[in-house]
Amino acid sequence: MQEWTFYIPNAFTPNGNDKNDVFFGVGIGILQYEMWIFDRWGNLVFHCDVLDLPQAAPCVWDGKVVRGGMNLSGGSGVTVQEDVYVWKVHLKNILKDEHTYVGTVTVIR
Repeated sequence: MQEWTFYIPNAFTPNGNDKNDVFFGVGIGILQYEMWIFDRWGNLVFHCDVLDLPQAAPCVWDGKVVRGGMNLSGGSGVTVQEDVYVWKVHLKNILKDEHTYVGTVTVIR
């Protein structure tokens, strides 16, 4: 019996139609979760962490340049362009094991 799982998609469409508008990982048996999103030049465009899952809301990226509620570009949540972005997730599961995953996500408009 598997005690924990983690899945994250490879594309999303933040276009306001309420279908696949946000990017996030899902799992079972995860206690802590931290996510970073980088553009193709390695610039951080989004960061969040959740230390008390499953009670807290998960890290969710809506395709805007934001980190910890603060805009990185000096504007008010500038929407990123259609492109491929690199994500990194660090999590701790119910067995207290820590795992780091890296992948890409395509923003489709």
